[in-house]
Amino acid sequence: PMPAILIPTTEFFDPVIYAIKTPDFNENQKEYIIFNSMLNYINELLQKEINNNKRAKGSISNIKFSPALTDVAFLIVQKVPHTKEIDALYKKVIINLKKTFSGNNNEQNINSNKILQQITDSWINKQFYNWQDNKTQVQQMHKGIELLQDTNHANLYLDEFECIINATIQDYANILSYFDDVPQLRLYSDTSKK
Repeated sequence: PMPAILIPTTEFFDPVIYAIKTPDFNENQKEYIIFNSMLNYINELLQKEINNNKRAKGSISNIKFSPALTDVAFLIVQKVPHTKEIDALYKKVIINLKKTFSGNNNEQNINSNKILQQITDSWINKQFYNWQDNKTQVQQMHKGIELLQDTNHANLYLDEFECIINATIQDYANILSYFDDVPQLRLYSDTSKK
């Protein structure tokens, strides 16, 4: 049934989608796992920037991995009032991370170690926060079987955990090469406000 009264609106909020090439899981599992944890952290930082920005407030950032496209991850920002604002905030996050991980002086090493711990904590929290029953563990085991179809790798989630715990500052500095300041593939609605 149609509503009795249609309320016209001039405000439309469209998504912004960044498609980011991932490392090849089959060629370098460690790099793929570290990439995922970095993307998770970038997503958190972007959401904080959005929340502190008047022109972007209300937008929601998420990450998605397509089972069909194992070499691409998507960072999706929904309810975007101005696409330029989201692009600028994303660029700021990436530039700041690259600056933090590129330094050699003591202050930058301290900051890098602090961020390394934040990335680890963030990833662990996201992966294991909802583990209230065996269902979640079974889902994680199924993910390993699905990704590595040629082997029975139900313990992938344990390998991921071990990889993240043992990742170094240099591992994350290297993985930042996958993240351009301006993603190569950006999708916007034709009606989005720039």
